[in-house]
This record gives sequence, C-alpha cells and structure tokens, in this order.
Amino acid sequence: LDSAFSYATANQGDVIYVMPNHAETVTGTSGGIEHDIAGVSVIGLGTGNQRPRFLMDAGTSVRYNITAADASVSNLVFASGHSNVVTCFAITAAAAWFDSVEFENNTTNEDFLTPIKVTSTADNAGDGLRVLNCRWLNTDADSLEFLEINGNLRGLVFQNNFLSTAGPGAPPSILTAGSKNLTAALITN
Repeated sequence: LDSAFSYATANQGDVIYVMPNHAETVTGTSGGIEHDIAGVSVIGLGTGNQRPRFLMDAGTSVRYNITAADASVSNLVFASGHSNVVTCFAITAAAAWFDSVEFENNTTNEDFLTPIKVTSTADNAGDGLRVLNCRWLNTDADSLEFLEINGNLRGLVFQNNFLSTAGPGAPPSILTAGSKNLTAALITN
C-alpha cells in the first residue's frame, strides 16, 4: 500500500482501491505506511473475510502515519502482529476520516494499545477527525483507549463504533491528554 501513494496527486480526488483478499505485512521502526498525499482515499473492496488485511508487525512502533489533510481510510482490517504495538494510526493532519475499519489481535498477546492516536500536541492539528462504524476486537488485558487525542480538537465525529476490549478496568473509548478539550464534538452509539 505504501508505494501506491507515489502515484497519487494531492487534492485531485485520487482513490487507492485495495482488492479483496489482499494480505500485506507492514514493518518499520517508526512507520510503515505513509499516507502523505492530501485528499487521497484508501478503500478496501470485499466483505467479511474478503476485506483487505494488513498485519502490523516487527515491533511496537510500526504504524500507518497520516501526515496529509483530508485522508480517508475505509473497509480495511488491521491486525497487530506484535505485543503492545503503541498505535495503528498516528495522525498529525486535519480531517482524517475512518469508516468501517477493524482492529484485531493477530494471536494471543499481539495487540494494539491504542488503535487510533492524534499524536500531534499542536492544538487543532487533528480538527475534523471522523471515526465511523469501526470495530476493535481485543482480548489482551494491557490495552488502553481506542482513540487518544493529544491537543485541543474541534469537530470530532465518533459514531457507531463497536469496542470490545479486555483492558484494565474499563478503558475509555476516547482519551484526551491533560487539560486538552474537544469542542463541537458529536459522539454517539
């Protein structure tokens, strides 16, 4: 998937389609997939077990970085192939959209601590984030929150997500850092 971005043009409505049954192992010490072209959508084709699947493997820092605005990711499955992968998605740009993305353990003790994280501490860097119809199926007891936000954020839409985790106590669905605030947020179902 990472190499497909080199064929995209920013802000032209480009779409990268990932075919049914595509399986890919992603490795990297501080990344793995770089979604660095603005306005590009990544759409997985297929339903159920036919959806494209990405195994995030080879260390705790492998991730899908969203560093360009207006990035969209939908209908993909991400499995953690290593114990305590810090995050699957690291976001530093505005208007990232997720729809029908699933996060799961590859096997026992191979888990994401936090599937989606706005890593930028700059206020409003992740404004307009949308997380819709996503699922997190996690059986490990060391999981944290589903979504972590590290700066003030405006316009979050968090709807129709299903979270099943064995984390300590009752980990929050959304965690904001320190005194950071969510404004004009819609959080339902």
